[in-house]
Amino acid sequence: MRYPFDKPIPKISSPYGWRFHPIEKIRKHHNGVDYAVEIGRPVRAIAAGKVIYAGPSTIKFPNGEPGGAGYIVRLSHKINKEWITSSYYHLKKGSIQAAEIKVGDVVLEGEKLGESGNTGESTGPHLHFEIQRGKRYVYTNNGTRFTEPTSYIKTQIALDKLK
Repeated sequence: MRYPFDKPIPKISSPYGWRFHPIEKIRKHHNGVDYAVEIGRPVRAIAAGKVIYAGPSTIKFPNGEPGGAGYIVRLSHKINKEWITSSYYHLKKGSIQAAEIKVGDVVLEGEKLGESGNTGESTGPHLHFEIQRGKRYVYTNNGTRFTEPTSYIKTQIALDKLK
């Protein structure tokens, strides 16, 4: 288990939990964390897993560009007998294809998935990163099934050291 970036790990600009959404202007659960990072920094798989989605958000802006989460990679992992998904949002346009990541691929821990960007509904360059418990990703707007990702990673790294 690792973080989605090589060191130094970027600062978290928006933590997990309830917040006032900066674009929608409503109270909404933030299902992950936002890492404030420049465009083009390599984004890496937190653990070995299978690519279950790689491409643009299905939400579109009027000009046809992806809205919502922009360009996305989502992985399914089995970690210590538990299924989770990890999701990487707002990736730089073209960076998923450049990394040759596609649905069905098996990736290794630390493998490059794409590059940080500013695509979709975004207030500036960042990576939105989520971990959800369960084998299949299910969107919820209240945090159900999601877990605070930095605590989860820290715990798994500590458990790995005990093995």
